[in-house]
Amino acid sequence: NIEDEVYDIEKADLSQVDRHIIHKFNETLEEINMNMDRYEFSLVGNTLTRFVWDDFANWYIELSKSGLNSSDASIVYASKATLNLILKNILVMIHPFMPFVSEEIYLKLPGALESIHLETWPQAYKVKHDDLYEVDVLINSITAIRELKMSYDLKPSKELSVELHDGEDKALSLNPSLVAMLEGMAKVKMSEISGDTLQHPIKGASLLFLKEELIDPEALLEKLTKEKSKLENEIKRASSMLANKNFVDKAPEAKVNEEKDKLKEYQRQLDLVTKQLEEI
Repeated sequence: NIEDEVYDIEKADLSQVDRHIIHKFNETLEEINMNMDRYEFSLVGNTLTRFVWDDFANWYIELSKSGLNSSDASIVYASKATLNLILKNILVMIHPFMPFVSEEIYLKLPGALESIHLETWPQAYKVKHDDLYEVDVLINSITAIRELKMSYDLKPSKELSVELHDGEDKALSLNPSLVAMLEGMAKVKMSEISGDTLQHPIKGASLLFLKEELIDPEALLEKLTKEKSKLENEIKRASSMLANKNFVDKAPEAKVNEEKDKLKEYQRQLDLVTKQLEEI
């Protein structure tokens, strides 16, 4: 539902989640501008689809419900201002590809001009992003927990005890508002856990579960063995690429560094899985 009130992003006290989607928008806009200048319109379409579907619709809209339902008026305002900002800029960016649909939706936005044609091309918005790592951990944790429940034939509503660790295997504390989102959306209880645990790696962090709440040892052994094989194949692939002198010399530096980061992350995850297999 689109309201008549005009929201000013400059007046909003943005949360971590609000700033996270704006940061994603800035990265998307930079990529789109670069490919527009190169006339790579198919890449522009792919980038837009990824941002609109994966980042905005799939995650931000779901995460923003917490802010929209808050009893704090400033939090509600920030969530609405961010939704309005991102939606308007999405419509402007997709207008060259979907002119009629984007125009129709745009005219329903508060503060809309006579036509979307009168809008200027979006600009990046400066936001603090030093703590946005926590939002990535939140999203990766929700995804991993949901997948874990599905793979172990657990009901989505089954509450699990979970402890969060960082990339150095130290206890990681999230902002209380993010903890509330994680517990509500993934149906878990964040706490220190002890006993026989399963450590599940995610990007940049890991999750600890009580084995007794998940599966029997034989099924766990089979699952971890498959995960170990998958990670070993990824490490082999990344190592082969980095050992290829032609790739290292000719590929963009950013691509080479990306593969190095992937290799490091795969190795970290393999160490965790191997440790679990040894314990079993």
